[in-house]
Amino acid sequence: MTKIGQLFRSWGDLKARTKSAAPRTPLTVEGLEDRTVLSPMHGLPLPAVSGPGANASVSSQINLLDNIHSNGLGGLLSGHGSNGLSASTSNQLLQSLETQAAQALATLQSSLSSATNLAGAQSAVTTAINSLNGITQMLPAFAQGSTNQVASTLGSALKDFTGSLQAVSTTLTAVSNAGGTLSDVTGLLGTVGSNAGTLSGDLTTLAGNATTDATQLLKTVTDAVNGTLSNVAGGVDSTGTSIPGTLSVLTSVLTNAASGTTSLTTAQAQQLLGSVIQDVGQSVGAVTGSLNTLTGILPQLAQSGATSLTTELGTVTSSLNTISGNLTSLASGVTSALGSTLPGTSQMVSNLLTGISNDLGTVSGELSFVSGLPSDVLPAVTGILGNVIQGSTSQVTSLVNTLNLTGLLSSLSSSTSGGLSSVMDSILGLLASQLGSTGGLLGGSGGLLGGSSGGLGGLLGGLLGGNGGGLLGGL
Repeated sequence: MTKIGQLFRSWGDLKARTKSAAPRTPLTVEGLEDRTVLSPMHGLPLPAVSGPGANASVSSQINLLDNIHSNGLGGLLSGHGSNGLSASTSNQLLQSLETQAAQALATLQSSLSSATNLAGAQSAVTTAINSLNGITQMLPAFAQGSTNQVASTLGSALKDFTGSLQAVSTTLTAVSNAGGTLSDVTGLLGTVGSNAGTLSGDLTTLAGNATTDATQLLKTVTDAVNGTLSNVAGGVDSTGTSIPGTLSVLTSVLTNAASGTTSLTTAQAQQLLGSVIQDVGQSVGAVTGSLNTLTGILPQLAQSGATSLTTELGTVTSSLNTISGNLTSLASGVTSALGSTLPGTSQMVSNLLTGISNDLGTVSGELSFVSGLPSDVLPAVTGILGNVIQGSTSQVTSLVNTLNLTGLLSSLSSSTSGGLSSVMDSILGLLASQLGSTGGLLGGSGGLLGGSSGGLGGLLGGLLGGNGGGLLGGL
């Protein structure tokens, strides 16, 4: 138990020292701006992958390198370190990676449309994730000179989209664990496949042109942002029917669990709680990543004209409104499905989900306000808007981190003997009742959850640690 106490004290110390990154002066290369990517801490570990997709990560890397060599580019690397590539070589390598990403996304779209069961869909998503992860890791290594900025911007957009695919994978696992079938996620998979197809076409066009084509790159990144948000939020088809995203499907899983004739066991409740926290962490992480990507292209959207900027802001605003609503529904679903088994924990999680929903709703309001400004004013406020968005996403990330910590506490306590699970649930319930409005009390290093001696880090450190001196140290 001493180690657990140390964990919480370390977490509190880290949070107290963590500050939002100072806004950076835009770097303009080939008409593009640099941006800082916030890396949210995701939820509980991804479920182990077995079967056909188990070795997909290794295979995707091998296939990627094989394809580079088969395209005649392998020889270009001979005698060149990553810092010694010529501009021509760097361009060709970047185009090859764009082609590989396009192929991976096209394969995903095809595989999802032909999947006959959840296992097949899961395998297709996992394969795409591994391929895209390999490509995003290789992009910076193969960039040189003017292509550095292109690789950074494109890599960020692909990373965000891949993050949304990870959320899709977790959603499929949750549906499978709940006894669901492929028909429960047909709409979600259709949306994901369509977004993958759009992004694949963009990358193919980008690779066929000069890879530093700012206009095509801007379109590619914009579609990646919209696709990422759409995978999480869902959308509306041509008939006006709503299509669920990851969070909406997850809410349905909770609703079905709450309507069951038998109560969930503690183990079943913990498993479902883990799925919720992991899915939300990945979904919201992809959303905040996309919002930060958006801040990097705001000046270029403004240069393209007020119509381009307002259209994109309108699309993002609509997705954020949907996501905010989904999180509110999910917060209610958590207490309904898990309240009888984990009353304190479910209330804490519900409060945090509500806080995340409120913060994303605030971002939506900010974007809506800016999009309504006169066209001649818009270019002048993009820098201010970018700073505001990054500040808001930092707050969201803090709440997601606290959500992950809550899940970790609940998971660790349930794996020990001596009734610690019920004690921890009571502690989390007490915290949830004291927090009240999560929007103000959870944020900031000096808030209720911040600091090494006060807040959640210090409170739980004292309760759990201290060589048996803590309240729970002797268990």
